[in-house]
Amino acid sequence: MAHPSAAQIARLGRQGVALFFVFMLSAELPGQIFHLAQHLIGPGPDAIAETLEHLGVLLVYLLALVCALFLAQQELCRTRLLASYPPHEPVPLAMHVLGLVWGLLAVFLLR
Repeated sequence: MAHPSAAQIARLGRQGVALFFVFMLSAELPGQIFHLAQHLIGPGPDAIAETLEHLGVLLVYLLALVCALFLAQQELCRTRLLASYPPHEPVPLAMHVLGLVWGLLAVFLLR
């Protein structure tokens, strides 16, 4: 019976944390897009500043999601960062889709 090495345990731990972030960031995307659309449709007195702020937050979420997918796919040093989106392996893709579905449900049920 073979025991996992410390490197294998660290890799699995890093992948688990990255998958958690993939799910959470994917779940947050629909809400962020909804907020941006609200500011674009119904502009208020500070419409430009609020739109740019929400656009910046959305871009930060997207970049963080791409980084989390990059780590979750275990393709460090073999794939360019932006080439890791959309994910090619089934587990990161499933977490991404589940997060998006969860976020869409939250947008429709909580708003």
